[in-house]
Formats: sequence, C-alpha cells, structure tokens
Amino acid sequence: MEDQKNTGYLVLSRRQNEGLTITIPASSEDTVIHTKVSSIRGKQARLAIQAPSGVTVVRDEIKEQVA
Repeated sequence: MEDQKNTGYLVLSRRQNEGLTITIPASSEDTVIHTKVSSIRGKQARLAIQAPSGVTVVRDEIKEQVA
C-alpha cells in the first residue's frame, strides 16, 4: 500500500465457515485492501488484512451479536 501512515494491519484467525465483513466508505478514490493467509494450523487459518484507516473489519459472530 502506498501511504503506510494511514493504514492499519490486523491479523484474525478464522475456522471453516467463519467469516468477516469488510465495509468500505464511499470514496472518489480506489480503496486498496491487501489480504493474505499468514499461516494455517490444523483447521484454522490466520488472515492478515492491511487496509486504510476508514475501512471497518468485523468478525461475523460479532456482527450477529450486535444485530
């Protein structure tokens, strides 16, 4: 990502059938989100997510609790 000072880095573990929701605010510029699988251990994958500070990442189980 080009402007590192305005980005955040998050690592989440997800098991099979667990998800996450990424919300991107409306913008006139392209929003770049970089994700990668940082490791896999058994049935669990660790996802690394790098995104601009305005982007919201919420684990699906948390989103369901709030709804």
